[in-house]
Amino acid sequence: HEYESLGHVNTTHKETSFDNEQFIQDIVKLAPTIEIVEFAGGEPLMDPLHYKVLEALEPFASNITVKYSTNLSKVKFGKFDTIASWAKFKAVDLSLSIDGYPELNNYIRTESDTDVLAKNLQLVKSELKEKYVGRAALCYSAWNVFGLPESYEYFEHVLDTPVHGNIAWDPIFINPQVLPKELKQQATLKYKKYLNTVEPRGERNKRIHRFINQNMNFLNDKDQSQHFEQFIRFTKTLDRTRSTSMIEVIPEFANYG
Repeated sequence: HEYESLGHVNTTHKETSFDNEQFIQDIVKLAPTIEIVEFAGGEPLMDPLHYKVLEALEPFASNITVKYSTNLSKVKFGKFDTIASWAKFKAVDLSLSIDGYPELNNYIRTESDTDVLAKNLQLVKSELKEKYVGRAALCYSAWNVFGLPESYEYFEHVLDTPVHGNIAWDPIFINPQVLPKELKQQATLKYKKYLNTVEPRGERNKRIHRFINQNMNFLNDKDQSQHFEQFIRFTKTLDRTRSTSMIEVIPEFANYG
């Protein structure tokens, strides 16, 4: 074609499968210069390749920090002891995928078991001690708008962990802003009452105030209630397929579902 003379064909492509010996060999070659390795989701602790990589890094582990986004559902994989391997590394940084206190999180993330996460987190802390760094990573959505105060109490007093928040932007119908005005007002009042019980002293409490206020401002910043009916329909469909009940877990939606 006439355009061929203008350049060349770029044969670079996106690698879709890393589960091969060459990839592990490349990791070993790079390992002496690696400082941080980050494992993102799906769920890395359910991925056999993750353990191959971790094992390949172990001889160089004292200079490497490993970071994860994980629901911490497994700390052993076959004969592989994840925590024993982590103990060889310089540090282990965990962002815990959890969207609320146990009943709410188990509803939103039906594949999760929050009690297992809590048990495994306790084990990680006791084994890794100062090598462990972590936080709860809550995704603020229409499902956990009303459970935010109880969730932060759970993170603080049961998991004993700080919290980091982000927003469920997509799909739009699970965005917190889809709630109708009267529900937003109800949630806002609940947030304000909760903050009155949290003394804004210490980094964690200051962070709770910051996140609650940020979420409260975001909730009320824009009216997306035209998508609320779609949120209800979608959630009803999930409930039917999962044999769950939104109303049992989030009674504030009782008059809408």
